[in-house]
Amino acid sequence: MCVDIHVYLVELHVDSFTKLKSKLTMGFLRRVFWIRNTKWQEKVFFLAVVLVVFVTSMINIQPQLFVSHLEPKLTLHNMFAKKEYVTVQAREGFSFTEKYHSTKLNESSFCLDYSYPGTRTDFTVGFDRTENPLHPIMYFPPGVDISEEEKKRILRLLPDGFLHTKSQSDRVYQQLEHVPRTYSNNSEIKVVYIWHLEQWKNVPTGLEFFKHCKVNRCSLTHDRAAEKTADAIVFANSGHLPKSPPFQKSSDKQIAILNINESPDRSWSMKKYNNFFNWTNTYRVDSTIYDPYFKIGRECWNPPDVPKSGRNYAEGRTKKVAWMVSNCHIVKSGRLEYARELGKHIQVDIYGNCGTLSCPASKHRECVEMTRRDYKFYLSFENHKCHDYFTEKVMNAYDAELIPIVLGARKEDYAQVLPKHSYIHVEDFSSPKELGEYLNLLDKNDTLYNEYFKWKETGDKIIDDLNWCRVCTLLHETSLPVMWYEDIQQWWKPEGVCNGAKNWN
Repeated sequence: MCVDIHVYLVELHVDSFTKLKSKLTMGFLRRVFWIRNTKWQEKVFFLAVVLVVFVTSMINIQPQLFVSHLEPKLTLHNMFAKKEYVTVQAREGFSFTEKYHSTKLNESSFCLDYSYPGTRTDFTVGFDRTENPLHPIMYFPPGVDISEEEKKRILRLLPDGFLHTKSQSDRVYQQLEHVPRTYSNNSEIKVVYIWHLEQWKNVPTGLEFFKHCKVNRCSLTHDRAAEKTADAIVFANSGHLPKSPPFQKSSDKQIAILNINESPDRSWSMKKYNNFFNWTNTYRVDSTIYDPYFKIGRECWNPPDVPKSGRNYAEGRTKKVAWMVSNCHIVKSGRLEYARELGKHIQVDIYGNCGTLSCPASKHRECVEMTRRDYKFYLSFENHKCHDYFTEKVMNAYDAELIPIVLGARKEDYAQVLPKHSYIHVEDFSSPKELGEYLNLLDKNDTLYNEYFKWKETGDKIIDDLNWCRVCTLLHETSLPVMWYEDIQQWWKPEGVCNGAKNWN
């Protein structure tokens, strides 16, 4: 009897607990799904919590989905060079070297003139990867009869040992000037397929895309039917890649090219693409084909347009520092915090979503002219601090004839590309306060300020690096070594390639 009573009480307790649990659960569900009337404040609060959790998790998982809406969308740059190339004739006051016009191909030479090597830093400095050599596997095809001299000529087109530290140049000139020994105006047309970007209707397809190139027997297509037949397939930015390769390459001769212009911190994982990519085509100097956001140099087919010396670039400029920026939060470089701290020591005008001033992107040209007229300095701050990563933000400052204040890549990385004493790196100063004091000094001294524009008297300017012409050239080089990236994720995003908001030093 006692046992029965005990069992009954236990069952009663369990039943009561079950009912209570059920009641609480149903009450919660009723409020969540609004089965019964719920206060509107509770509904708003619940939706806000769900939205915050969802957005936060998605930003951590796929940040580029959100960043792409906050900043102007980046597309493949240097898609079409709107230039007319003509035979160069020497003009009075200028001496040109011999190699300008190829009578064999009836095309102008693509020469990036470096007559003033003192304006640039030697390429032996930079990202030291000697302890982590992330080069692809490479070998010359067996059985191919190629002399040692020809091997050296070919290897000049590729990163020196695939280690940035040993490179004596960025190879842009060598790749532009290179004509394969087997190439002629009757060579087979190489088909380049840009994967999954059929919507790029503004990009000329077919032979038109390469008609201005020295080696121009290539054709561009967006047609997916070309997946199995194209000589090269370009995958533009890792954010457009599925988690695994979308198809198997039709043959070992089909070249898969990874084209990325975003930083590693904004790239998707490519761990499942081991041994898939043959070439890289990025802003990193150790890429197979180096593709910077812009190039400083001189066109050998035209004499340099040298401005008159003695110009006062400070004249009429009464404002100090300008910055146009829209992405305020999904960044890792600490640039907004630095800019605000700098603003305590010198006038910093921030335009866009992150500041109090406005200059719409639809009026880009007017904004450039406004900054050219009124300001002396421009914050060319990157959203991520990664090796070799600096974008059109520096070019925008040069375009407006302002002194760029840079934050992003290492000082050595900027020095390899930008003219000496043409910019200011924040890490040359111990604090924003010290930088602000220096900028105030330049603001008050026109002589010191104008020293930052002496480089323009060399004739250097922003020019096109003709990236896609170089892709075509390498596709036609039959003696090029066979290569592929065994671990593309490790090459692209090794430990230490990005630095958060810390100083590089």
